[in-house]
Amino acid sequence: MAAVVAPLAAPGAPTPTIVTISGTVPGNNLAITFHATDPFVINYRTLPFVFSAAAPGGGPQTASVPMGMAIRTWGVRLTLNDPGTRIHASTVSGFTVAFTGAAFSRFLTELAASGLLNAGPFECQRDSDAALLALTIVNPAHLAIQINDFLALEPFDRPAIAAVAAVPGRGRGRGRGRGAAAAVPAQAAVPAVPGPPNLAFLDICSMDAFAEAQTGPCPLMTFVRLVGALGPVATHASRLDPRSAAQSISHAIRSSAALSSGVDAATAAPPTGDAIIFSAVPQTVDSAYNSLTAFLALDKVSYPGLAMELRDALVFARGDQAQCDQITIRRLSLIGDRCAFRPLPPPLSYLDPS
Repeated sequence: MAAVVAPLAAPGAPTPTIVTISGTVPGNNLAITFHATDPFVINYRTLPFVFSAAAPGGGPQTASVPMGMAIRTWGVRLTLNDPGTRIHASTVSGFTVAFTGAAFSRFLTELAASGLLNAGPFECQRDSDAALLALTIVNPAHLAIQINDFLALEPFDRPAIAAVAAVPGRGRGRGRGRGAAAAVPAQAAVPAVPGPPNLAFLDICSMDAFAEAQTGPCPLMTFVRLVGALGPVATHASRLDPRSAAQSISHAIRSSAALSSGVDAATAAPPTGDAIIFSAVPQTVDSAYNSLTAFLALDKVSYPGLAMELRDALVFARGDQAQCDQITIRRLSLIGDRCAFRPLPPPLSYLDPS
């Protein structure tokens, strides 16, 4: 399939948004970078943009937002329509997804051309989500993911590397074209290294599996929410880190997916339980977000906030009344934060003294 490129803006149309990728995969700090005056930077007050220092010589200032947050925020309307892309997406999970700067430039330019920013500025993530869900996309092909839109991250399972035999050096020969050649040292074989076994069930549940499970015009909405909650996981080491959000979230998702699958914790345990529960993950995560009232949803985006939002949503969907009350009380601070610019929501029925 030929690459789909967003056309140059017609007279009077919004200026195309051009972003680049900053950070590195080994550094686990991938981000997308805008000009500081880009309309997306101005309108997305909910995002924690990091602004560059003034460049020597008066160069333009930039603003960056982490890759996972960008996917969570603007990936809601992305689609998987091309058969070849769908096949590739079956090998991509929430741990191994990232997009190129060219892809993000095309996505954002289309969202702006379709009128997304007319609903801004966005103080709350939920307002951006609502605007994206209601948006009529002018050119849906510009939001269809292509194979070359993916940015390669470290695979979940590191493949083995075969040994390489040494090649002796060769002096300058007498014959024509036989110059000196340096010796090549031998390289030992590197064994395969599997990803964290407790996270394998989430890696099995691919981007394509989420798209298959989601109905409506936003097949990747649940997937991009999960990507944001997992945090920065571009490397094998980051997925192993016991302090990572992915590690704590995985336990909550596994427990909920086991209940959805009708099995107990022992049956759902890795590795044999992975094949039993992975297919329930998209529905489990989607149901969790649907159970968390919008008034308790996250406003200002941060990786800790996105992770806690999913953990709370999972408990809200499956917990007893006492657990739900505890979460509600703890998340009431979100309501207080937004009262400066929107009215108080009605009281929750189970807290009504009547």
